[in-house]
Amino acid sequence: VDVNHCVYREGDDPQWSRADYDDSTWSKAAPDFINELPLSRFVWQRCGFNTRALPADSPLSVQLNTPFSLRLYLDGRFVGAIGNPETGETSIGAIARLTIPGGLSDRLSARPAPHRIAVRYTRTVTTLVALPFPAIGPSPALELRRFQIIRDNLKAFWLSLATAPFILAVSLVLLILSGADPSRRAAFWFGVVAGGYALQRIDSLLSYLDLGVATGAYNTIYQIANICTNAAPAFLFYAICEKRPPLVFRLIAWLSLLSFTLWMLPSAWGDWAFFAVAWLRAGW
Repeated sequence: VDVNHCVYREGDDPQWSRADYDDSTWSKAAPDFINELPLSRFVWQRCGFNTRALPADSPLSVQLNTPFSLRLYLDGRFVGAIGNPETGETSIGAIARLTIPGGLSDRLSARPAPHRIAVRYTRTVTTLVALPFPAIGPSPALELRRFQIIRDNLKAFWLSLATAPFILAVSLVLLILSGADPSRRAAFWFGVVAGGYALQRIDSLLSYLDLGVATGAYNTIYQIANICTNAAPAFLFYAICEKRPPLVFRLIAWLSLLSFTLWMLPSAWGDWAFFAVAWLRAGW
């Protein structure tokens, strides 16, 4: 069964986990992590659900498709945590599942409705996805749901993911060609940019396949891809223009690269370093 009537609030208070807590003033819309500045590192979600459609004698679990670390409560009782709820460290793209303790599972089955689920999510600077909707049920049913989510993700993004090997091959060819002739700087930087786009697609594939890539590994790939696609074009511009370009071209390049870097802050520390080197190297 899926949850319903979810409400949200940024901040943190242990009282928000209680089953009888009055959340009538909470927002019915989840925070917009992409277009709005966060008010807190923590976001709480409270939802209702009933177990009337579930078998009475089956152990129950809760499944969430989320890159967030979290703490989860059912009817005010702590069920478990995913990742490190204090630091935000967790796996990326994993479809996580928590087993409901036996006594609480029996209670949920004995009293079909109403029940309350409360989740405290810990957001990070690179977590810009929407909050999930938990699902409750027996493990076999949740496993089927997991495969359906993976199938839908691959079906929706198959074209973008399928191009990754070809873009990576183009990148390698350009890098090899540039290595044979040092004067082919433009080919080298074209290869770097193409490699960055290939890494972005590979990164997405790891997430969609639910391989449980650790946050550190994900962020490393993420940073390398950003450097290649956002900062490397500065070198590419210089390589193409060989000589000092007109002022108007320098201004366009500067504004474009600066806008990319500002958009990626605060996670794009590597972009700033490459941008500074490009600035000095090209005499801008």
